[in-house]
Amino acid sequence: MKTGLRSEKRHPLWCLFFVLLQAIVLSPAAALTTVPGCLQDAPKQFGTVERVSDGDTIVLRDRRRIRLIGVNTLELNARFAPDKRWAEIATQRLETLIGGKPITLAIGHDEFDRHGRTLAHLVLADGSIAAQKLIQQGLGLAVTVGANTRCFEVFHTAETQAREARIGIWQTPGKWQNNKAVLSHRDRGFQLITSVVTSVELKKNKLQMTLKNGLAVKFDQHWYGIKNSTVESVRDLVGRKVELRGWVGGSAGKPVVTLSHPANLKILSH
Repeated sequence: MKTGLRSEKRHPLWCLFFVLLQAIVLSPAAALTTVPGCLQDAPKQFGTVERVSDGDTIVLRDRRRIRLIGVNTLELNARFAPDKRWAEIATQRLETLIGGKPITLAIGHDEFDRHGRTLAHLVLADGSIAAQKLIQQGLGLAVTVGANTRCFEVFHTAETQAREARIGIWQTPGKWQNNKAVLSHRDRGFQLITSVVTSVELKKNKLQMTLKNGLAVKFDQHWYGIKNSTVESVRDLVGRKVELRGWVGGSAGKPVVTLSHPANLKILSH
């Protein structure tokens, strides 16, 4: 029985053309048109995001956990309500940036952290870096860790601009911004600390700096491989006010932070 509708058969090669065209259009590689210059030499991988854990961590569909390089956002479990709120906003913003779009991972020199997460820059479909956007919008702090130094100047410049404009977390001091005269056992986790250097000693062929607030500052092997005016002036910092950033831990009941890059140490006074 004829229905008036004409049935058309397509040539197998014609069908294959459409399949290939669809694959090209939808692939992450095709969607990525540009890569920032600081990431040109980084190994690239493509992935699909399953969910955003927080402002600086995502989970892919293949179950890999990705920790964004170069940025630290506030904690979702922060006890200080404003800090918790900024952490939620950073998470929401990262979700918006990804928005179901293809992503590219630029893998770090140090590929994994101590929690087993993959360390990578998250490059969006338009070629921008997610970490830089978060920092520009005052939703995270720039931090340079280990050998993952690609783009550090871009991130720290973005932070300076957000900070000067008092955007996001820079509007009012949070608990992460620590200017206490004396640190306590509760001062743990990521901190932006300001204090005066009281001593710089050589212990086991490595420098150790002590601040007036009781913080011991150590320097890892990456620090000594960098030629920089801050690195070279550490021995002469006694009596000077500094600002540093990093994850504060404890050793024998004493707060300790380890720095691996001079971008995490700023000299505030002469």
